[in-house]
Amino acid sequence: VVACLDDRDRIGPCVESLLRSRSGREYRIAVVDAGSNDGTTALLEQREDEGHLTLLRTPRANLVAAWNLGLRATASEIVVLGRVSDVASGAGWLDAAEQCLVEQRDVAGVSLGARVAPPTAPRGSEPGVGFQTVGAVSGGWLVFPRWILCHLGGFDESFASPTGAALDLSLRARDAGYRLLRAESPSLDSSDGPLPPDDLARLRARWAGRRDFAALLG
Repeated sequence: VVACLDDRDRIGPCVESLLRSRSGREYRIAVVDAGSNDGTTALLEQREDEGHLTLLRTPRANLVAAWNLGLRATASEIVVLGRVSDVASGAGWLDAAEQCLVEQRDVAGVSLGARVAPPTAPRGSEPGVGFQTVGAVSGGWLVFPRWILCHLGGFDESFASPTGAALDLSLRARDAGYRLLRAESPSLDSSDGPLPPDDLARLRARWAGRRDFAALLG
C-alpha cells in the first residue's frame, strides 16, 4: 500500500521499482491517492488501466488516512505500507521480513530501510539484510501482519504524517507486548520526512512519560 498526495513526479519511479522487484512473487500493489491536484490521479488511472496497480481514493488530504484505507481494502495476511519516497531496487527485498513475521508471532512489525545493520538475518533471507530490535518503526517500508494492525485499531488519523502515526502505533504495539524489528537492506532506498510540529506535540502529550521517548525521536 503506497500513500501519495501531489506526487506526480515520484509515484512513477516508486511503482516501477515495485514491479521490477517482484521476482516471481505475487503481490498486489495498491496506491491510495489522498486528493491530489497535480495530475497524479490521471497517471495512476493509466497505470491501473494497464493492470499494474489498484487505485484507491480518499477525499482527505491525509496520508495516514490513505494508509488506513489501503489496510481496509486488502485481505492480504501481510501488509506493506510505504510512501512515494520509498523505492525497492532489488529482488527478495520483502522475503526476509515476511519470513520473520510468520516465524516470530511476538513481532508486530518490521521497518525495511537502506542502512546497514549487524548481520543477524534469519536463515534464507536476502544477503545483506540484518534484523535488529528497535523501539519503534517509522521510516522506510513498514511490514505488518494485517491482524495486528486491525487488533491495534490501525493508525491514528489525528496525526498529519505517516512518521508520527507509525511512531504512535509502535508504542501501542509495545504496550500490548509485541516486539518491533528493523531489517536493513542494500536493495532499498527510503527517507523519512520531517516530523510536523503538531505531530511532535501530540506524541509528547501522549507518550512523554516513557523513559525511552526522547531516544525514539532520535
